[in-house]
Amino acid sequence: MNQNLYMSTLLKAFDILDCFQNDRQELGISDIAAMVDMPVSSVHRIIQSLEFVGMLTQNRENRKYALGSRLLNLSEKCGQYQQFQQIASRYVDQLGKLTGETVNLSARAGDHITSSCGRTSRSTPPSRLTAPASAACSSAT
Repeated sequence: MNQNLYMSTLLKAFDILDCFQNDRQELGISDIAAMVDMPVSSVHRIIQSLEFVGMLTQNRENRKYALGSRLLNLSEKCGQYQQFQQIASRYVDQLGKLTGETVNLSARAGDHITSSCGRTSRSTPPSRLTAPASAACSSAT
């Protein structure tokens, strides 16, 4: 069994799921294939698996795909994280008001970070980390 093949397929499945943004709720296979730079046949095979497990669902009228109910079920399991985010945002706001600086709180997973919450200062343009990024630290001197 080639473990790299399965890892690669899993990563491609996540790339496909990432195609569905707020402004793109339904996508056709050709659209997805172009977005992830993969052959249509490969995308179709992965989408069939994602649909089988409920991660995607197909609109039978236009044959396009949308995120499935299984993702909603998984998101409900993140309630503990959401509770943490609500509590932490109070402290982030307080620290931002106290210092007048931009404050970001992020969660670390390995060598990547994902933003949990933030408060921007008036002099700093707003930013929001929406995808995992390499962990780094910066400050003004």
